[in-house]
Amino acid sequence: MTMAYISKNNILAAYKKLSQMHPDPNAQGATQKISAIRHFLALDSFYKLHNRDCNTRDKDDKEEFADLVGKVCEVCHDLYTTNFYYPLKHHTGDYSVGSNFYSAGQVNASLVNPNEIFDYPKRGGIPLMNVQNGVLERNISLYHNFSNYITSTDYAVALVIWLIRKTSIELNNGKTLYDNIYLALSKIFTLELLNVLFKDSAAFEQELNKYNLIFGENFYSIQENDIENLFDVSSDEEKHPDFPISYQVIFYGAPGTGKSHRIKKQLEGVPKENIFRTTFHPDSDYSTFVGAYKPTKGKRPLYGLNGGLTVRLNDGKEDLDEDIITYKFIPQAFLNAYMQAYGKPNENVYLIIEEINRGNCAQIFGDLFQLLDRDENGKSEYTIKADADLKAFLEDELGEEGKEGIKDGELCLPSNLYIYATMNTSDQSLFPIDSAFKRRWDWEYEPIKYKNTDWEIEIGDLKYRWSDFQKEVNTRILKDTGSEDKMLGDYFVNPPTRVISYNLFRNKILFYLWNDVCKDGDADIFPTGEDFSFSQLYNQGSELLIASMMDKLGLVPIDDEEDVEDEDIGTGRDKTKYSINGIGKYPKRRLATELIKLYIEQNPTLSASQVVEKWKSLGNFVSHFVETQEDYDVRTDKEPRVNVLKCGNENIYVSTNGWGGQDVIDSLIRAIPGNWNLKVEKIQ
Repeated sequence: MTMAYISKNNILAAYKKLSQMHPDPNAQGATQKISAIRHFLALDSFYKLHNRDCNTRDKDDKEEFADLVGKVCEVCHDLYTTNFYYPLKHHTGDYSVGSNFYSAGQVNASLVNPNEIFDYPKRGGIPLMNVQNGVLERNISLYHNFSNYITSTDYAVALVIWLIRKTSIELNNGKTLYDNIYLALSKIFTLELLNVLFKDSAAFEQELNKYNLIFGENFYSIQENDIENLFDVSSDEEKHPDFPISYQVIFYGAPGTGKSHRIKKQLEGVPKENIFRTTFHPDSDYSTFVGAYKPTKGKRPLYGLNGGLTVRLNDGKEDLDEDIITYKFIPQAFLNAYMQAYGKPNENVYLIIEEINRGNCAQIFGDLFQLLDRDENGKSEYTIKADADLKAFLEDELGEEGKEGIKDGELCLPSNLYIYATMNTSDQSLFPIDSAFKRRWDWEYEPIKYKNTDWEIEIGDLKYRWSDFQKEVNTRILKDTGSEDKMLGDYFVNPPTRVISYNLFRNKILFYLWNDVCKDGDADIFPTGEDFSFSQLYNQGSELLIASMMDKLGLVPIDDEEDVEDEDIGTGRDKTKYSINGIGKYPKRRLATELIKLYIEQNPTLSASQVVEKWKSLGNFVSHFVETQEDYDVRTDKEPRVNVLKCGNENIYVSTNGWGGQDVIDSLIRAIPGNWNLKVEKIQ
């Protein structure tokens, strides 16, 4: 008998198949579907372990349930999947179980109405479990609904392979592979679940055989780049199989489209010593690009007036030196790459010129531009004479093997030297590139791909999706200016944590839009009005001003758009808004915060604990949403999403989770006493 693990390639193939359970893996519906599956599987596994339902009011049950969800959706150490696609999500320990599941919709509603039974998931009318008074109840009669999520045998097989990816399988025990996999899965999940997954044993076994499963002695760890490569992200967008093989190419496009990144990814694996990089700027010239004689600091022995050595140190054993200035030929990027190419004729060498149009190319290249005409073999079709200094330097440096590089005192680009350049077409301070220079280059346009869908912009306690902002702004730029050159590329900013901070957003993105795009009134982006100035973005209350700008652009905070599990709105985004005392336009997730903020203002003599006590008195469902500092400090959640309100010198924490379900909002509105002077009206 042998114990073994399924190979990484087999696991990745299953993962790829699972990504196809929804027609669009990037769509909200795909995330909703996988969310329902992972919660259902976690509950089934919990029941298998304990032979009872899961009580979310119990801290240990709650934490174990999150761990079981993680066993379904975890890909590697700190990354998990919500849709069996890429990019992966970062988790903080609970795999986002608490973000919507506990605090919104049916789970919370069951706490408000403990005698009622609620279905989960509610959306779509295909429930997988019952929820009563916070208890997740396994209902055997609902198991057949699981087939509506795993719609065919090929998906069932893929899911099984994924679920046992970390499980050691018994082999060579006289049983079939089908039986051994069934046995392995039966140790994790209930018989009722297995009956759904293996309901057609013949079809299952036939589909399983297509994987041609390979086993190994050790567990195969999946990494983020495995998933990235699985969906050809780097191949399609970064490694570029169609990457030009031309000897000199200029990559151009809007700022931040990833021109330099494209070159970098393509040259991965090239030895660093074979890559030479320079950046052009208005002060660049021939000598800073090719090389020239320059004064250098040196030393020589100190001589006396009669020409002899006058001073010796250490009892005459060491001469005393003096500093002198000498002249030496100093090669720069072009010449260094040129010499490396001739020194290593069997290896490709690359010269990268960043921002080529920010320098005067005619001045910088001089007569070198004639070398850019290549013949069918990649060598310069025309050579040029090197001046005396350059000739002498190259003859000394190249040696006999590289003499071809200065044959007859002439320069000639070798076929293993490639020159790639980047150019931002929106740059304001640039030099024109003449047609004679242009025609010697191939040109590659780098488009905007809107691929960083998981990046967020932070504006106070609000978060917006970078790709949504990028698309909306670029649409307006194109409409109002008729030019793509000033549009925001995917990497216009490159935040290390995928979060664009408030200051980074103001200081880089908004400043660029104001200074380079909207200075002549182009592009309807900023708040309109004659009294608006850029400095207002740095005044007190600027966060509200920028939030209103985002609202003008039609952008919805992420918290308001992602109530995906338990809202009563079908499959679309919930854009419901409420006013308080006839003022404001608040989404569900901000309503509680604004109510409590106004309550604090109306009751300035109350302490933080008194305010929280007043609101908790409205019902059990409130206790999760408003907390004192003491309550907050003992939370089990790793990173709860909250708004912090000041009450005197104390903090009050109001959760932004759990307000997606309409029944929760309705319960809150009904519970507020009439004498609190907090009248809530639905306005949209």
